[in-house]
Amino acid sequence: MLRLEALGSTFVVTGASAGDAAILGEQWSRLPAGTRALPTDIAIDLRSVPGGRQGRALLSQLTIQAIEAAAGTRLMLHAGGIADAEGRVVALVGRSGMGKTTASSYLSRHGFGYVTDETVSVGPDGDVLPFGRPLSFRIPGGQVQRSPDELGLGLPPRDLTIARIVFLDRVAGYPAPPALSAVPLVEALLELIPQTSALVELPEPLPYLSRIIDRCGGALRLTYGHMDERVLSLLSELLGREVDARDPWQVVSPGRPAPSVQPRGQFGTVEEQQLFQGDVTDGVATDQEALFLVDGVPVRLGEIGLAIWEAARDGVTRTEIVSIVEQQHGPHPDAPRIVSDAVAQLLEAGLLIAGSALLPEGRRASR
Repeated sequence: MLRLEALGSTFVVTGASAGDAAILGEQWSRLPAGTRALPTDIAIDLRSVPGGRQGRALLSQLTIQAIEAAAGTRLMLHAGGIADAEGRVVALVGRSGMGKTTASSYLSRHGFGYVTDETVSVGPDGDVLPFGRPLSFRIPGGQVQRSPDELGLGLPPRDLTIARIVFLDRVAGYPAPPALSAVPLVEALLELIPQTSALVELPEPLPYLSRIIDRCGGALRLTYGHMDERVLSLLSELLGREVDARDPWQVVSPGRPAPSVQPRGQFGTVEEQQLFQGDVTDGVATDQEALFLVDGVPVRLGEIGLAIWEAARDGVTRTEIVSIVEQQHGPHPDAPRIVSDAVAQLLEAGLLIAGSALLPEGRRASR
């Protein structure tokens, strides 16, 4: 039997073959379960897994179940993680194939501590849980797992805090030195959302994620050709200085919804129909754009969409919207069509709802 602690849960692993038991213990040497009492032991039985494949099976099953157990309590970023001697963690975010494992292992062999190559778990106050699981590498005929200790990866400090979020942008044949650039908030959120697990189960997911980005001084993009000492130096220097690439933002909440919503066209013309903000509970806005999560799907509003959304707080007609948009952004010969297309998209997304209950009595009588 093997007892492990990962991402706030304890796992009891049974059924390992005699040959695999010792190997699994070595591979998971960074995550032995301590004496601290945790709510539940999660059982993983490997008896049905053929010998020789149990390492890969355990890596997959434990990772999935650890993430599921933490859902709704912590931000789970699909990212590599490294830490300096002060416990400041850099989350290395990138889509599959962008080199998270390569980056995490290289940097952790050259001065950083290995936090994870798979999931950076961040609490609401910015604390990070280490997830020093084995690293998986492709070999001819399959995959092999290697422990952080076997690979000589540095040990992170006991107490860890998120300090930087860095998007990996590896460009084959990139001729210039590696460079860091700021990523605007909404763009960063759109890149991070697909790299999270169970984000919608967090309270106020987008504000939660935005606050973590703020703690890091904003998000950054690392453009590079291959992982080398220049990247190592750049990230070391990054942790040694203050960074402020943040965008001012605010939580967006809907205004008063229409008391009753009527089918389009039932009360007057489409142009007379009042539009109201939909009952969307999760959104953030910067000065020029906004992002909402609607049924877990991100919806981005540019300046026109944001102007329409704000105008609909207390109810507004399509004709009035055209006037408001032109007041804010200047007249345009095609303004009615542009606004109509934007309104249709907002209605489809659920960010607007159509009704007529708040139309002035004079308008109702004139129909």
